[in-house]
Amino acid sequence: MADLLLVALIACSTGEAKCNAFDTGDQTIVSVCDITPGQDGQRKFRAVVDGDLYLLTLQGECSDA
Repeated sequence: MADLLLVALIACSTGEAKCNAFDTGDQTIVSVCDITPGQDGQRKFRAVVDGDLYLLTLQGECSDA
């Protein structure tokens, strides 16, 4: 799961995807979209990395909402 989080962060840092992250106190929520433009759908994953909880959402396209 840490590998998936790392790949998402690399996509964000290279501009290949749009990303947002915020800390709720209990977990860090990371949203990554435009990873497959033109395709609908999303997947959500929970991961614990170094004792910290992450909720990772991957979306093919960014929604306008």
